Amino acid sequence: MNDLISIIIPMHNAEPYIEKLLDSIRIQTYKNLEIIVVNDGSQDNSLSLVEKKQQEDPRIKIITQVNSGVSKARNVGIENASGKYLSFLDADDYIEADMYEKLYYKMKEIDGNILRANCIKEDINGNNKQIDSLYDLANRKIGKDEIKTTLLSYIFDNKIKAYTTLLFIKTDFVKGKFFFKENIHMMEDLLFFLDLLMAIDDIYFYDFPCYHYVLHANSNSNSRKNIIRNYKNTLTVVSNALDLLNKNHIDETIIQKVHHIYSVGITKYILNTFKEQDEYTLTFPQMVELLQLEGVAELVKDVDFSNDIEYVKIAGNYIQKQEYEKLYQYAKTLTF
Repeated sequence: MNDLISIIIPMHNAEPYIEKLLDSIRIQTYKNLEIIVVNDGSQDNSLSLVEKKQQEDPRIKIITQVNSGVSKARNVGIENASGKYLSFLDADDYIEADMYEKLYYKMKEIDGNILRANCIKEDINGNNKQIDSLYDLANRKIGKDEIKTTLLSYIFDNKIKAYTTLLFIKTDFVKGKFFFKENIHMMEDLLFFLDLLMAIDDIYFYDFPCYHYVLHANSNSNSRKNIIRNYKNTLTVVSNALDLLNKNHIDETIIQKVHHIYSVGITKYILNTFKEQDEYTLTFPQMVELLQLEGVAELVKDVDFSNDIEYVKIAGNYIQKQEYEKLYQYAKTLTF
């Protein structure tokens, strides 16, 4: 018999999507699957839908936890996985019918610990489909030197996405060794992927578009009410990322790239609160408090904003010089 594959699915209020995902798993041409649905405190009908599917397919296992976030749900899934291989899926996406068959045999062929597949991005109606490019990494094994240079550069340039859902991993390589950070609400994929990359000797990039990544217009990460939370999470993420990169003696050009990218990111978060005049618009004391949080000054200290879009260049330089009054008055004049 072929090896067991454990599929981990965090689920929180996924009623409109979860049946489509489970149906796409149940028709897989590869049958030896363990389907672990971690119900993260759902308050809609999604748990009932999964329970009905479970009656039809005993491969489905349900674990329920109080709402603790996707990172906790994935960690619980890893702890309870009994397969030789691990795969992560998101509850609002779906997969090609031959995905696990092809991933399994490709992994056996390359004799590796980790494989990264490809995705098809589309809207909720299945339209506007786009396949991500893997550039010069496609269909080959990437060694440690290239991971620390080319691959990291692609990741931080947002060319190669750090989607956990595209990873196919040997369970014993991950279990008890790597964890999703549970104190953040965004970019947990990035930190998990970076942890893996710094520990492996190689990774195979399989240009097989098998994962349908569904883009939702009103996703949680784009919600105006979460701007400040995301700002703070970004500082936590970049602090973790830079610690990891520095410990692994990553080239200074990559470090500078990270500083620049996330300095632009936090600058945009600050400015975006001024897009509308409402409860989420920063007051001057609130803005100063955010800009004086630990890590901000060090992050922006040596960043060159000269080639950025004009409003980022101006605002970034004000943040760098800690000219907060000028920044506040400038932000109020922006019309975006």
